Amino acid sequence: MTMKWHFTLQLAGLLLLAYGEAAGQTPSLDWLDLEATSVHQITGVSVDGRTIVGIARDEAGRSRAFRWTAQEGVQNLGTLGGLRSKALGLSADGAVVVGVAEDRYGRPRAFRWTAEQGMQDLGTLGGLESEALGVSADGAVVVGVAEDRYGRLRAFRWTAEQGMQDLGTLGGNWSKAMAVSPKGTVVVGVAQDSRGRKRAFRWTAEQGMQDLGTLGGWESEAMRVSAEETIVGLAQDQKGVWQTFYWTPESGLHKLSHGHSAFARPGVALWGVPAISLNGQYLVGTIYHRAHHRVAVFLLDAPKLNLALREDRDRP
Repeated sequence: MTMKWHFTLQLAGLLLLAYGEAAGQTPSLDWLDLEATSVHQITGVSVDGRTIVGIARDEAGRSRAFRWTAQEGVQNLGTLGGLRSKALGLSADGAVVVGVAEDRYGRPRAFRWTAEQGMQDLGTLGGLESEALGVSADGAVVVGVAEDRYGRLRAFRWTAEQGMQDLGTLGGNWSKAMAVSPKGTVVVGVAQDSRGRKRAFRWTAEQGMQDLGTLGGWESEAMRVSAEETIVGLAQDQKGVWQTFYWTPESGLHKLSHGHSAFARPGVALWGVPAISLNGQYLVGTIYHRAHHRVAVFLLDAPKLNLALREDRDRP
């Protein structure tokens, strides 16, 4: 089974929904000195907004994982011996980067990168391919998806001490870990249940994999988890329409209804998928200005970025 290289486009809606007029504070917007024409996608930003990671194109048009700081500029993180790589997440301070890179056999493999150790292949669960999609605040815990020895895709949690751990499924054949809490203790994602449905899950070492349910429909996906263990994702309602949800241990799963208007400007459109920092303060991405045919990279500093989510969660 060939693992697709992707970053879920639906995440854009989740990130933007975290910012709303209820924030009550005007965010600051900075334009970064970053060659947007070579940047294909922004996928992560550090909690101080000073380090950005994502996917760029090299001279041959191949995707390469990059890390950017104002001091060092764009840094090509290389590969595991192959031609392509993608950075898909970073630690709170930006020192640890995770993602997927081709090895010398052309196989996509999950990696963890630091300036001291370079790019490390995290291995698989007995199969050929793997992909790292999230990392804890301190960079010690990495989560993602990997093939087992039967070629099935399974959610994993990796640490240097324990290696790669198979998190199981909800009774089906596959699962995928999309994110991990800042402390590394809660993993969220999507897994197949015994009836073949995609279901959002929450995993902890104590409770294992828990089905978070839906909004009355059949399927759901969990995509982000906060330090307070609030989970955000997508779920089908009774009509089969996908809606954004939030879940907490106290209240369970509910529809997130608060809107946003931060990027509703004439002639300006988001290009690719914006990324959010672990502390919810910074939003980074690329925009396209139609009138000027210009692409630029922005950094939105919004101290109240998560306020809209919290206010919606507290509504009766």
